[in-house]
Amino acid sequence: MITPNIPDYVKGWLTDSEAQFLYSQAKACPPGTVIVEIGSWKGKSTICLSQGSAAGNNVHIYAIDPHQEDSYPEFEHNVSSAGIRELVTPIVKTSADACEGWTQPIGMLFIDGNHEHDMVEQDFLLWSRFVVDGGIIAFHDSTSSPFNQLMGYLGPKRVVDKYLFQSKDFKHIGFTGTTTYATKSSAQTVTDALGRWSMRFKKTFPDTLMLLHQYVLLKLPTGVLNGIRRLMGYRQLNLGR
Repeated sequence: MITPNIPDYVKGWLTDSEAQFLYSQAKACPPGTVIVEIGSWKGKSTICLSQGSAAGNNVHIYAIDPHQEDSYPEFEHNVSSAGIRELVTPIVKTSADACEGWTQPIGMLFIDGNHEHDMVEQDFLLWSRFVVDGGIIAFHDSTSSPFNQLMGYLGPKRVVDKYLFQSKDFKHIGFTGTTTYATKSSAQTVTDALGRWSMRFKKTFPDTLMLLHQYVLLKLPTGVLNGIRRLMGYRQLNLGR
């Protein structure tokens, strides 16, 4: 299996399985579409997408991030040195501003921007309408992991629960790391519906355990909890990876 080649100096929060997922999906992205990434930060996921696309159909990637905290120079350096720079167009704007006037069909949409619920929902509603039938949509930090609970990353999971699991527009829902993904489809079978409900059970079952974990976290003094978040790389507004 060919995997993305990511230098150790590139910062980001992707598991090996998530990096492989982004690479593989970008490689399979169909010609005539583009890849849209919402939340690029320092380019780790962008590198995976660009390397995968170069191994496949050379589908262009639009990397959207307002780049607060002056992250753009490092993003540019990382993608230029480790990614396929000619396949990447950075858009230094918010997701909403970048969507104005957008018309291109999207073969893969990766949402990893602001993790507040309203912002994740806005990203989904603005951009999912451009995803082609058979296209992939994926949400980072959207599972019931202790890390997501600790960091307050609850928005992506709530949006996934509402718009993927309770919708007839998506099938083949799956997980890798903390990423939930699905295929957009206008045609649904009984088997697809059963598969969606089966995956929903697998995803929501850990929530019972997470309730206990969250209760323990709530008992921690605010100063201690904030200190842990800072040590783990918490950034204001929970902006993208």
